[in-house]
Amino acid sequence: MNFQIGYSEQYNLTIQRELPWQTLAEVAYVGAQAHKLPFRVNINQKRQDGTPTPFPTLGKIQDVRNIGDMSYHSAQFKVEKRFSKNFFFLGSYTYSHSIDNVGSIELDNLGIQNIFNIAQNRGNSDWDIRHRFALSYIYDLPFGHGQRFFGSARGLTKAILGGWQSTGLLVLSSGQPFTVVDGSSIPGGDARPNVVSDPFAPGPGCPKTRTPQCWFNPAAFAPNTGPGGLLAGNEGRNILRAPAYRNFDLGMIKSIPLTERTRLQFRGEFFNLTNTPHFAIPVRKLTDPQVGLLTHTRNSVNYGSTATSYGNRMIQLALKLEF
Repeated sequence: MNFQIGYSEQYNLTIQRELPWQTLAEVAYVGAQAHKLPFRVNINQKRQDGTPTPFPTLGKIQDVRNIGDMSYHSAQFKVEKRFSKNFFFLGSYTYSHSIDNVGSIELDNLGIQNIFNIAQNRGNSDWDIRHRFALSYIYDLPFGHGQRFFGSARGLTKAILGGWQSTGLLVLSSGQPFTVVDGSSIPGGDARPNVVSDPFAPGPGCPKTRTPQCWFNPAAFAPNTGPGGLLAGNEGRNILRAPAYRNFDLGMIKSIPLTERTRLQFRGEFFNLTNTPHFAIPVRKLTDPQVGLLTHTRNSVNYGSTATSYGNRMIQLALKLEF
């Protein structure tokens, strides 16, 4: 067996610039490549032209081959204002593109459509998020003793208005890529169909696309049949995208001094303040009666997320004594 060792390369170029008002700007190019990655394939497949399997009396024959390749390129922008005059913010935007010929899930389900032409499997990576913007901030509200407004307040007015802080995190990103499949298996897994029209063009049974009821038009795809039955079609891998991700978390904090060394802190945290649904990929099997529908939201355990990343609106209240 001529098994080779896979390898990867990472590289980046970053330029930083100090701006007025205690602000730092950064522009970066970040890239990576990986080659000769090992994946399992079924070598006992029939060819697209109808040539039968090499060993017709046997089933799947799994073989590990160094066929995996990936590349990642990104432009990254960041602006950060250090905390001054009651305010801090950090904003970042990434435009990136990740391409590979075998996804990580395909190590187990033999997802390569045609082992005789690996290039047919080259496409957007399963985790390719083209655009991502994030903005976080901390703002000490300018009310109360020593602040711009009501700076000379005393007594009850000082206690109510002073000591407030607001925090927030806004995240906007492109949707997750996905592939429409026939729902009928070929030796490499679920076969990809032929694309016969624009998947996002309205049509019979789908008067408006990119809605929860019809995210894409199933009529834009047709099974590819040939000698011996179903074959892999001309659809590229991961050519469609699920709904974009939009989320805003808000925090309100009130600090109440009790003594010189002791203070009471009240926190109100609002995750997904706008209660925006974070839809997962739609039903993508053409044989499923619900094909094209958005039936569920994303799983919070995916992509290294926290329990609040994809949930509905959540409100958390806390009281803390600091001494």
